[in-house]
Amino acid sequence: MSKGVTNPSFYEFAEQQFISSFNLAQAHAEAEAEAQAQAQAQAQAQAQAHSQAQAQALARYNNALDEAIYGSDEFRMYAYKIKRCTRMRSHDWTECPYAHRGEKAQRRDPRKFPYTAIACPAFRNGKCQKGDACEFAHGVFEYWLHPVKYRTRACNAGMFCQRKVCFFAHTPDQLRSDSKFSGPFAHKGRMVMKRGGDHQLMMMMGSPSGGVEGSTSMQAQYAEPSPPPPHQLEGVSTLLKSLRALKMREDEERELNNKKNKKKSIKYEDEDEDGDGDGDGVEMADMDLPHLDWITELVK
Repeated sequence: MSKGVTNPSFYEFAEQQFISSFNLAQAHAEAEAEAQAQAQAQAQAQAQAHSQAQAQALARYNNALDEAIYGSDEFRMYAYKIKRCTRMRSHDWTECPYAHRGEKAQRRDPRKFPYTAIACPAFRNGKCQKGDACEFAHGVFEYWLHPVKYRTRACNAGMFCQRKVCFFAHTPDQLRSDSKFSGPFAHKGRMVMKRGGDHQLMMMMGSPSGGVEGSTSMQAQYAEPSPPPPHQLEGVSTLLKSLRALKMREDEERELNNKKNKKKSIKYEDEDEDGDGDGDGVEMADMDLPHLDWITELVK
C-alpha cells in the first residue's frame, strides 16, 4: 500500500459512528419532546378536573342557595309567581320563580288579597268577572300555595318526587298543620256573611305576630279560631247551603252540555298552552287529593 492512500474502511467506520451519534441525539430529543407533551397533557387534565370540580361546587352552592331562598315556605307562599320578574332577556318561565305578564301560573298575594282556599266556580268555568277582587282562589297555584293549604298534605311520591315545585310535604318536618302555622305572618281568618246580597267568604287579616323561632323557620302562622257565636253559625250554615246550591246548578249545566256534545268524559285536563283556562278547573270536592297527575304537568 502506498503512502497517502487511506484505508476505505476507516471512512465507513467514521460514517457509521456519526450516524449512530445522530440517531441517539434524535431519539433523545424525541423522548424529551414526548415527555414534555405528556406532562402538558397531564397538567391540562388536572386543570380541567380542577375547573370542573370548582364548577360543580359552585353549582351545588347555587342550588343550595336557591333552595334556601326559593324553596322556603315563606317564599313559596308569599312570593312564588307573585313578585314580577325583573329579567329583561327572554327565558323559560317555568324555570323562573317569578311572575310574568300573561303567565297563567301567576297568582295574587294572600296577604294583600283576602281570598280563601276555595276554588272559584266562575274561574273554573272560564273567567271570573271579579278579577283580583274575587274572594275565592283562581287556579291550582292560588289554591295549593295558599297558607291554609300549602304542604298540609303528604306527597304520595315522598322523597322520590321529581316535581320542580311540589305543593305537598315530602318529610314529616315539611308537613304543616292546617290550623296552626309558625312564622312572621299571623292571620286570623273567619267567614263573614254579607247580608242583603251575595254570600261571600272574607278573610279578616290580623296583625303580624312577633319573631320567628329559628333562622330557617319562615312559615305563615295562623291563630286558632275561637268558637263563633250562634248567629254567625247560622250565617255560615246559610252560606254553605248557598254554595251547595251553586254546585248543584253547575252539575246540571254540565250534564246538559254533555248531552249536547254527545260524549264528554268527566275528568281534569292539563293546562292548555293557548290559555283557555281549562287546566285550572278544579272541583271543590277533589281539591284535597294530593296525587293528581295534572298538577305535575303544570309545574314542569
